[in-house]
Amino acid sequence: MSTPPETCSLTSTRCTWTRCFPAGLYGAAFRCEAWGITAPAGDEAAIREMIEDGNARRVSERPDRVEVRQIWAVDRARTTYMASRERGSGTVRTDVRRPDPGNDHVGDIFDGLDRIVSAFLGVSMPGRSLKMMPGR
Repeated sequence: MSTPPETCSLTSTRCTWTRCFPAGLYGAAFRCEAWGITAPAGDEAAIREMIEDGNARRVSERPDRVEVRQIWAVDRARTTYMASRERGSGTVRTDVRRPDPGNDHVGDIFDGLDRIVSAFLGVSMPGRSLKMMPGR
């Protein structure tokens, strides 16, 4: 970091923020540990229940939950990335999606990463085309 940390504060302007990051910074990522659930492909009822439980923050109550480590990322072109690894089985899932109406990653994490990339890098991020549930 070539700029002293004292110029990087929450009250800084976008111009000051952009000086806090290396010139090659391309996006933002969020890493966490969480409970995960899956639904069989094509089982619309199970998929809807999974989404509803996620939106209602009930995943931790489900007996079929698994602990996962995840990383979610968005780049300045709004390509989105996700990787997760299940505890116990070690199953790894990855997904990369370029902006494509109807095929976007959606949810609070990606909305937040879009805002971070836009604010910190000074780029305009196109809106996401799909919500997980109608009326969300």
